[in-house]
Amino acid sequence: MEKNMLFGILVLSLLCTSQLISGQLGYAYFVHIFNQLPVGSNPLTVRCQSKNDDIGYKTLDVNEEFQWHFFDNLFTLFFCHFWWDNKQAVFDVFNRSFGPFKCYNHIPGQGEQTCTWHVRADGFYMATGYEFIKYNTWQI
Repeated sequence: MEKNMLFGILVLSLLCTSQLISGQLGYAYFVHIFNQLPVGSNPLTVRCQSKNDDIGYKTLDVNEEFQWHFFDNLFTLFFCHFWWDNKQAVFDVFNRSFGPFKCYNHIPGQGEQTCTWHVRADGFYMATGYEFIKYNTWQI
């Protein structure tokens, strides 16, 4: 009886560990990138990726956006490289430490979290609910 119980605990632990690593036990996150550069600006080029996922290159005209979603795990990190005219920037758009503290719940009562970024001429703004906080600036 004890051997069966120990075996059951071991199997359950391994199952939970594999699901945690794959992200299936984590929150569902949505990342949105909005091009809010001035009207008439050249397009914004963005490439986002994690260690395991390359979202690819996206070209966004003014007022366009793109998004993706994922389940986080203990090691989730997505970063993006942005290009606009002669400027660029690279930084984390999702880091596990952001979690539900910097991303917000867009559907109350649901486990889904949203990380929203606005790209503007003076830098990059992250939404914290209904307020946008400047998070990063362009590099020349």
